[in-house]
Amino acid sequence: MNTQPIKLCARTDIPEGEMIEMSVPGTDNSLLLVSTKGAIRAFQNKCPHMDIPLCQGAFDGEVITCTEHLWQFDAQTGAGIEPEDAKLQQYPVSVIGDEVFVELPEAAE
Repeated sequence: MNTQPIKLCARTDIPEGEMIEMSVPGTDNSLLLVSTKGAIRAFQNKCPHMDIPLCQGAFDGEVITCTEHLWQFDAQTGAGIEPEDAKLQQYPVSVIGDEVFVELPEAAE
């Protein structure tokens, strides 16, 4: 599968230790972007439990928490903390200059 990076925003739009919802240009999809430990990560913006938007949840700089049933995920890897067998879909991110790009599989575009 060949993907082209999609420009999402400026690096400065995502302050360290915060998360934002970002619409994917040309689609109805949105991503959850988090800035943690000097890196930007992109995840699905839905809790895998009940598809609740994670952008409505909490983020302490390291852990993303869904407010519906308090499921928690590691902000660097998307791995489940509570429950451990849950996982967020993560997408590759690159920062070129001050611009943030994401690569999505064709089905997610």
